[in-house]
Amino acid sequence: MNQQDIDPVRILGSRLCAAKPTCSKEELARLSAETADAVFAELQQQVLTASQYLQIPTAVRGLAMLVKAQPHLQGHLLDLLENLPAERCGPWLARGWEAALPDEEYVSRYITLLKQWRDLHTNDMLSHAARLLLDASGI
Repeated sequence: MNQQDIDPVRILGSRLCAAKPTCSKEELARLSAETADAVFAELQQQVLTASQYLQIPTAVRGLAMLVKAQPHLQGHLLDLLENLPAERCGPWLARGWEAALPDEEYVSRYITLLKQWRDLHTNDMLSHAARLLLDASGI
């Protein structure tokens, strides 16, 4: 990626991190895979450097929007979710990812992750949220 691409990536990342993201699914779908990867990396970095995880980091909503529009990022999203410190995360970690994970391979991996969170004894809030989601899904 060259220097000219950095500013648009950061600008798009900022738009996706707003309290109410200002990008449309169509706009995100038109991104090249390379640009989408760079925007994902920008948002991922913001999530990973959050000072706390009880409240949803601002970049999370943008990540979900981006992955819905760019399905090739589903595996990267699950990698991120798996690597967050589940014992310190709020219930947001278990909610809202279904729409961003339409491919069966990734749904299966997400269900496995939900089961791990459901059985987490060091975070009752996350465990309860994962249990509710699994129960509602009949799993």
